[in-house]
Amino acid sequence: MSTLSVLSWVAIIAFAIYVVRRIKFWLKQGKLMQASGHLPPSPTLLSRLTLGLVARVLVYCCVGRVKVIGRNNTRFEGRLEAAANHSFPLDFFVLRIALGFGCNIRYLTKTAELKGIRGILGAWSGAVPVNTDAQHGGEAAVETSVKLLGQSPKGRLAIFPQGKLVYDNVLHPEDFRTGVVRIVKQVQATHCGEAAAILPIAIFYITEQEDSGWSHSLLRKFRCKLSHNGQQIYGATVVIGDPILACDLSEDPHIATEQLRTDIQRLLIVAEEASASGCCT
Repeated sequence: MSTLSVLSWVAIIAFAIYVVRRIKFWLKQGKLMQASGHLPPSPTLLSRLTLGLVARVLVYCCVGRVKVIGRNNTRFEGRLEAAANHSFPLDFFVLRIALGFGCNIRYLTKTAELKGIRGILGAWSGAVPVNTDAQHGGEAAVETSVKLLGQSPKGRLAIFPQGKLVYDNVLHPEDFRTGVVRIVKQVQATHCGEAAAILPIAIFYITEQEDSGWSHSLLRKFRCKLSHNGQQIYGATVVIGDPILACDLSEDPHIATEQLRTDIQRLLIVAEEASASGCCT
């Protein structure tokens, strides 16, 4: 056997070993996503670009056009939590598009949504699992979120404060969890002198038919399964508010959470009015 053939076989075997090891690694990470507060590796450039592409395809096919108001507010120089209302299964993908295609943002999601292959994909894309029903599950997710945001002066984290889908989009105070506020307060305390804030965001879905594109007709049956409160979606309006600095929030987490809820409620009204008028800035 020639030297070239030997080297070829060595390369093939080495590559096979590498692939097997990576598969085992991500299988293990997928299982760990059932542990509230587990922190998977930082997503690579490939995973971020893939997530952005998947978001665009899903939103284009299942939601339609996304209008964004206030995108300049994302240019915050500091650690930032993006907090939005949660009324549709694809909210994160809509949020991902609204924040920008190249946005490097981690996100919290329920462990129930991270089973099987979804757990592996969640770990690969940088999700942080949370299970508030598990003992100390909420606290573990908060601690991990604080650690994650502390890794970079421009750390980004997406959270839905309601912690569940609320299809009628009524923002009840009792549905808003205090975790978002506690995270940003702990980040501020840990990194004194560095800016940390919550970015309030409202997502409003258009359910009255305006423009019906090819995806609405071709994917009608599939879109019906992803209906918004029993109605099909024909687009969305996302309003991004001014960042709320951690130092401007009340020291009482319940009062501060109510501040955030009120802000998102106000933005939701703006989003609904903008959707009706068709304006976008």
